[in-house]
Amino acid sequence: MITFLDGMLRINEEKDYLSRIITYPETKSKEDFDAKLHRFGTLIIIYNIENKTDSG
Repeated sequence: MITFLDGMLRINEEKDYLSRIITYPETKSKEDFDAKLHRFGTLIIIYNIENKTDSG
């Protein structure tokens, strides 16, 4: 598993979510924002690579 943290992406996602709270108050809330805050700007890649070698 590889985790990337992008500060600019985090800022953009925070701004976007905050604007959605204003635009869609029936489905978005400050509580939801706070719960998701730790995920903003994070990209996680999970991989499964098997190492197969020839023992020739």
